[in-house]
Amino acid sequence: MPLNFGFEEWALLIFYLFILYIKVSALLEYKKSRSELAKYELTDIHLPKTTKFFIIVISAIVVKFSVYILAIYLTRKISIILLAAILILLRLYVMWMRTRTLATLKIDGLTLMLETLFIICFIVYYFGYYILQ
Repeated sequence: MPLNFGFEEWALLIFYLFILYIKVSALLEYKKSRSELAKYELTDIHLPKTTKFFIIVISAIVVKFSVYILAIYLTRKISIILLAAILILLRLYVMWMRTRTLATLKIDGLTLMLETLFIICFIVYYFGYYILQ
């Protein structure tokens, strides 16, 4: 059965598969990078907390949250909105934590696993519709 994907669907599929590849490779490297994370602390940058917060939020929206924003826009389902909101809040919490604190907690790994699972489920949900037609 041929896939009836248009250009937009192919572009989205390639984008989500690329993000999935990044998340899976980050999961595979997580244990090694977590042990090395305890050695580093970012103390060279001295910014006011509000400036630092806005830099983190804006960069997260552009880089990390585009996946969730696209999923919400494409599906418009309340369950996707709630899951994306929870993952966005978890990622903001992880990004705001100090690196030494983050090295001792496992919330970063949990967030990474949940993000990967979200992307896999979204790919199956959204693109499975086209395959089953």
